[in-house]
Amino acid sequence: MAIEKFPIHAAATAGDPERLQRLIAEAGDGAVERLEQLTPEGYSALMCAAASPRANADVIRVLLNAGAVARRTSRDTLGLAIGALALALNNGDPDKVVGYVYVKDVLM
Repeated sequence: MAIEKFPIHAAATAGDPERLQRLIAEAGDGAVERLEQLTPEGYSALMCAAASPRANADVIRVLLNAGAVARRTSRDTLGLAIGALALALNNGDPDKVVGYVYVKDVLM
């Protein structure tokens, strides 16, 4: 993944909430646009965090509170729609899933 071209995504993948908050603050009014940029693999910053074993629920909360789109989907290698919640579930981190659900009431 060419993640270095996406600093917010790189911080989300690295599981660095402090750096992530700083980058979001620096982006100002363009923060949501940057959060929603897609990597060549089709992942938003939230999807990167959800898929990363290094990112935790704090990172998920930072992204959602900054305006990341909770229900954005991409296509997996089989062409099936996949979103951040599915990636978090696949990652096997229940705290990440709980953080995702409680911040945005995703399941409601």
